[in-house]
Amino acid sequence: MHPLLEALSHWPGRRATKSILEAKGYWLPEYFSKIVLANCGNCDAEKIERYWDEAALEYLCSAGRVDSNRRLFGGETSYKSEYLDGLASYPVNRQAAECGLSLEPGLQKFRTRSLAAQGLLAMQFSEQIEQHKQGEILTFNIIAEEWTYTKKDFYTYLGKIAKERHFVYNRKKWRRTLNDIDIVCSIESGMQRTWKFQLPLNFEIVHNSQPDFALRTNWAGALMPGFESYNLHRSPQSAILGIQAYVDLFVTIVEMVAGG
Repeated sequence: MHPLLEALSHWPGRRATKSILEAKGYWLPEYFSKIVLANCGNCDAEKIERYWDEAALEYLCSAGRVDSNRRLFGGETSYKSEYLDGLASYPVNRQAAECGLSLEPGLQKFRTRSLAAQGLLAMQFSEQIEQHKQGEILTFNIIAEEWTYTKKDFYTYLGKIAKERHFVYNRKKWRRTLNDIDIVCSIESGMQRTWKFQLPLNFEIVHNSQPDFALRTNWAGALMPGFESYNLHRSPQSAILGIQAYVDLFVTIVEMVAGG
């Protein structure tokens, strides 16, 4: 097994990571779960949490090379969920997955209801989450004193946040090493327009002994449903909160798997 996959197999999971992040002040995943449970037609909360746990483990332990709903793996993995295999054994769930829905019936209902509302529910949820972000911005006392409304701002604030968390800058990337595992973060060179509302961040987790293979992602939803809301921003303060949240998510995960 590749040493990165071996290391990632020691991750204690989504819930343990979520608890640490909540202690640091990041509550959007919990708020998102409440939105889902309030709009999924009396679904089973524990089954949804279990689905999220299992899908997150498969994602991390395959270094992102998996489609859990369709039960497709893009290579070696250190974890394959029997629970998700069980959900996929039901034809109705397999059919839902082929249509782009979750294997979990409660999440199918949530998604179907959102689609039926023709975007109105999504807009409502987005507004609620944005209001919650404002509370976190106040909690972290985020001030965008040097914001210039150019893409350079993301380099500036990623650099500040990464430096505070002991990253070292080299060749347009910030890197931190914990027991042979590297976290690497950088600014996406593309995204000529979307950076105005979406964070242009890239993250990598690599093993020093074989750096050719990595978990590369700019989206946290597979690891922590609801966390991807930090990726969208409507203000400089919201963008800074998102950068900080994403860096802290990946630092927390690597500290857990590397014993840092």
